[in-house]
Amino acid sequence: MVGFVPSQSKTQLGNFFFEKPFISGQEKTLRKMIIIRYPHYNTEVENWEVQLQEMVIAHRFEPSADLQSPELQEHDTVITGAVAINAYLKKLRQDVADWRAPGCGV
Repeated sequence: MVGFVPSQSKTQLGNFFFEKPFISGQEKTLRKMIIIRYPHYNTEVENWEVQLQEMVIAHRFEPSADLQSPELQEHDTVITGAVAINAYLKKLRQDVADWRAPGCGV
């Protein structure tokens, strides 16, 4: 790359350089996956798992007997309740489809 000088805040992969995330101490943790916590496993939780697998999205499911209703966490955002999670996954599916469409984001 002409005119590009890598700095210590970058990492190299082949001929490409990527910005390294800045993390100050333990104040921030990077969450690069969706975490769904649920009080009991049922067909709805199974459906969410299938959707995330089909979208090839990093995810983890955690049973939590302390919860009254399921919750989805992505980064610092927490969404509570089956209706809200379904709406979120529907929007996520559309965003992923738009990003993967020919000529968009790739």
